[in-house]
Amino acid sequence: MSGLPENVTDSVRVPGDQPDLASALAAGATSIVLEGAVTGGLQVSGPVHIQGGRIDGPADGYVLELSGDVHLEGVNIVSEQGKGLKLTDGSPRVTGCTLEVGGLAMAATGDATPVLRNVQVPRCGNGLLCEDNAAPDVDQLVVVSGGSCVLCNNTSAGTFRNLGLVGGAFAAIQVSDAATPHFEGVAVAMAQRGAIFIRGTSAPVMEQMVVQQCGLAAVEICDQATPRFQAALIQKAGGSGIFVRDEARPTIGGVRIEGCALSGIEVKDTADPTVDGVEVHEPTGSGLHLHGRCTGTYLQISVQSATLAGVEIAEHAKVELEGVRLFGGQASGLWVHEHAQAEVLEADIRHHRVDAIEVSGDSLLRLEDSIVTENRSIGIGVRERGRLEAEGCTCSGNDADAIVVSGSGQASWSGGVLAAAERAAFAIDHGKLVLSGVKTTGAARAVGMAELAQS
Repeated sequence: MSGLPENVTDSVRVPGDQPDLASALAAGATSIVLEGAVTGGLQVSGPVHIQGGRIDGPADGYVLELSGDVHLEGVNIVSEQGKGLKLTDGSPRVTGCTLEVGGLAMAATGDATPVLRNVQVPRCGNGLLCEDNAAPDVDQLVVVSGGSCVLCNNTSAGTFRNLGLVGGAFAAIQVSDAATPHFEGVAVAMAQRGAIFIRGTSAPVMEQMVVQQCGLAAVEICDQATPRFQAALIQKAGGSGIFVRDEARPTIGGVRIEGCALSGIEVKDTADPTVDGVEVHEPTGSGLHLHGRCTGTYLQISVQSATLAGVEIAEHAKVELEGVRLFGGQASGLWVHEHAQAEVLEADIRHHRVDAIEVSGDSLLRLEDSIVTENRSIGIGVRERGRLEAEGCTCSGNDADAIVVSGSGQASWSGGVLAAAERAAFAIDHGKLVLSGVKTTGAARAVGMAELAQS
């Protein structure tokens, strides 16, 4: 073609058939092939298919603003200081494109429902921003960002599948306000700070997530957020694996946490999570740290080789745990102290170097149908003004006394077994112990004003 007739609908080559992209669009082309670099800074509404080549943007503003039936395919978007694509209305489609920009790579705004497929962002200030009511459909997105990789604000939604993210100065994924995005199959290879930050009243769904290395907590959930976080692997977090605070009420399950610098999961303030099915391996802190005035239900928790307590429950926390498995820690398996209250069912606590269970301060532990065995020190210690109510539990085979009640501590034990091969089945040092229907093996030791009632 040597010229371009009016209302052309055949493929137009730029430069060639038209000198620049603006001219081709103004002439009504619906299929444009870019051959080389062209200048952007344009608003594009469909129907039009633009493919190939490179589009350079201005120093400020967006390279392109897309709306309606626009398909951008195999295009390199470049702006050293500016922004990449703004997706403002309808369902513009971006396929097989690469964006290298100094600012924001992409923004989905208004009621836009853009479709992104196989998009690469090797350099940007921030990656993809979703705001207003935007709901993108994203599959195969890679972002290397100096800030955040994906930000979902306002009442935005959408589906994000198969993402590979490297974050910078901020969390790789941030979900705020009342956003409700759905993430599935996301890998955060590295984040200088946290990997995922969820706040506001947002309620994202996050499934099949992998976080391999980050500077702070891998996942932080705060304010009144109610996310569902399922099927995740977290490795080498610089803080806790998952940190829940304020009034957040997340649902967390199917998560494996390895080698975090603080606790596997930390919950504080008045947060009220539901946790079902979490494995924590070799945390530098506790496997589970529950404090403040938090509540919540914690089911099927496994902690191995914690440096601090396998589970620590402190301050005014009031929690329920069931099916807890605590193995091989350097400190206590379960530590309930200060003013905390805990109900623990079907726990299995083994191979800890100090007291397998410690109850101290003004705390209360209700322990049912649990096993405490093969620990290297005391099975259970009730100290200070701590209170233990045990029912149907077995404490035997530990290297020291099965249970020690001291100070103003009080313990009642109904049913089950208290046994020690070479030490005392129970030792009371000024404390109070009430036994009912308990099978005991081993000596008994009482000191000072100790009280023992046995039936």
